Amino acid sequence: MTSTSRSVSIAPDHNTSSLSKAQKTFNSLIGKIGKRRKRLRDWETVTPAFQKRYVVNSCLWRKLRLRCRSGWCIA
Repeated sequence: MTSTSRSVSIAPDHNTSSLSKAQKTFNSLIGKIGKRRKRLRDWETVTPAFQKRYVVNSCLWRKLRLRCRSGWCIA
């Protein structure tokens, strides 16, 4: 049994015209929206980790400052 590979080639439609200025602008804006959505998703994934780290560090510094004020810290 022999295997034959056939590929289909679709020729471009010669009757299509180029995009109008408004269509190009629209496509450009859609691309920008997509990039901003991705950036927003990236921020949304990073923000909780940053907030947690900030809270932990600020609590540590607050505890250290209170210890120094109460005389537990030797400077």
